[in-house]
Amino acid sequence: MEAARPRCRLLPPKEAAALLATFADYFGLAVLSPTLPYFLQELGVANIALWTGIIVTAQFAAVVLGNNVWGAVSDRFGPQRAIQATMAGDALFFGLSAIATRPWSLLLIRFLAGLFSPLVPALACVFAVLTPAETTTGIGRYALSLLLAYVVGAAIVGAAYDEIGWVGMSLVTAAVAVVALCYVTFVPAPAGVLMGKRGEPSGVRAALLSAEFCAHAATAFLMGYAMNALLGVMVVELKEFFGFTVRQTSYVFFVLPAVLALCSLWLVPMTARSLGHERAIGIGSLILIPASALLASPAARVSPFATIVFIQLGVVGLSFQQNANQVIARHIGDKYTINGTGAVVGAGRTAWAAGQAVGPAVSLALYSAVGHWAPWALFGVLHVAVVLLYKALRVPLWSAKPAAPAGGAPVAPSPSGARAEVEGAVAKPHGLGGAGAGSTDATRPIAAVPARVS
Repeated sequence: MEAARPRCRLLPPKEAAALLATFADYFGLAVLSPTLPYFLQELGVANIALWTGIIVTAQFAAVVLGNNVWGAVSDRFGPQRAIQATMAGDALFFGLSAIATRPWSLLLIRFLAGLFSPLVPALACVFAVLTPAETTTGIGRYALSLLLAYVVGAAIVGAAYDEIGWVGMSLVTAAVAVVALCYVTFVPAPAGVLMGKRGEPSGVRAALLSAEFCAHAATAFLMGYAMNALLGVMVVELKEFFGFTVRQTSYVFFVLPAVLALCSLWLVPMTARSLGHERAIGIGSLILIPASALLASPAARVSPFATIVFIQLGVVGLSFQQNANQVIARHIGDKYTINGTGAVVGAGRTAWAAGQAVGPAVSLALYSAVGHWAPWALFGVLHVAVVLLYKALRVPLWSAKPAAPAGGAPVAPSPSGARAEVEGAVAKPHGLGGAGAGSTDATRPIAAVPARVS
């Protein structure tokens, strides 16, 4: 058989549709969310803080509701169809945001926009077009597209909001969503794997009840909480304590992608390939717990430089945990399900969105009521709690030793990444820790099912 030719570096990555959809969605969030209080002021709203909180919370609540739906759609009809539907919804409701003239109408529009978040289909697309060996780097590019959306959005708000206002900003975000929709619709999907109706998913319930998924969901919730809490408290601290202007604060956001790119595209994939994904999560905890202690200490207020350095240290730890944890969602889906990885990803992203929704409210409430150290102290406690949860569930963070299945030798995973099967016996899933890795006591035998048809 002729060896596959290496992909030309000038071509877009195979998961380009997922990256563009993720960028378009978070670009809309990055542009519209910071400008919301100013638009509400233009509408003459009396309690701007209250309505800002209600609208933002409603959008994230809708993301929580929509994630499971779009995961199931991705499994049944393919990620490309799901991305097309979600990007059409984004384009529509981002555009309708321009004509909202009452806070309650904007609340409804942003809630509906949240229902059409493409993040779960985008992740399902990454898993569909990339091999297991490529997935960690692909997830790194996915994470980078998300953060770049924040950076580009913040830059455009700073440069153009005074000239084009809320209406113009809403139309810009709708236009970016239309570009993403056109790309997904008219650019051929790699190898045709994203199109067409698929078989009925099976094994999803076993996956969602597994110890591995419980650990995955807890980590996802903490990552969603941590990212929004970290950025929210950082902005308030730089503004209130150090007196940063909007422009000075925006400069900090231009530094974040450089750190994230280094971690997501090189450091985390290298670590995960060498040590396994659970160990990458463990390394993230070893970084985040002391980073939380430093941020809670008086040393963080010596200078803004110290605060920013400690924040960057936290971003490094978050990139280890988040990127590795999202790859583990694929492993859980392959291990327990047939055509059910999207549902597993959707459930995990639901936990992530729930953390995003409560993170800013809890952390800023602690910051205001208790002190600058309180949100960081809770941050560290939560990371310790998740490490202990892994131990309680017997899901390994440091051991990637292959498990010896009862009644026979280990079964290697198939080339397609499907669940390992033993005819007439129990299925022996492959491990979650990377190359050569297996599971420990958290692996529970499940009933054998027919092999997936390629």
